[in-house]
Amino acid sequence: MGDGGPVSAPPTPLPGLDGGITVVTGPRGSGKSSLCLRWAEEARSAGLAVAGLVTIGVWAGGEKTGLQALDLRTGIRRGLAHIAAGGDVDTTLGRWVFDHDALRWGAGLLHAACPTDLLIVDELGPLELCHASGWHGALEVLQAGAYGAAAVTVRPSLLERFGDVAAVRHVVILGCREP
Repeated sequence: MGDGGPVSAPPTPLPGLDGGITVVTGPRGSGKSSLCLRWAEEARSAGLAVAGLVTIGVWAGGEKTGLQALDLRTGIRRGLAHIAAGGDVDTTLGRWVFDHDALRWGAGLLHAACPTDLLIVDELGPLELCHASGWHGALEVLQAGAYGAAAVTVRPSLLERFGDVAAVRHVVILGCREP
């Protein structure tokens, strides 16, 4: 499982502004979010407008204990999820309890993200693709295509489902995290 912290982004080039969707996929800890952050920095350095959300892990004692959503346009972070504990009433998925207000905030940001040069959505996962919850509205934003390029992280197990609802132009497959 590695050193219990975020992994650095692999050397993958920024997607071209061809109007297409690039899917970034790979196992947990493979660097999907780090790659999205690096692409956002590279795009800004090139003078491009960047919008969207990246999910950042919150780490304590070598373990991921929470998730934050980072607004790439403003740099604002919101607590998105924490490890489930007895009595939690928000949306629960696996070991994570998602904050309803943060999900609504993120959905609103994604709805207003375009037009932009680079749209990043990290991640569209089970909430969105299996339960039509979370940032499900991002699918409409992606389908509208009001961006130069879009990068979306999707778990390997959900790639086919995502491909059924969005026109994927490129796929970047990241490998396993180093032990």
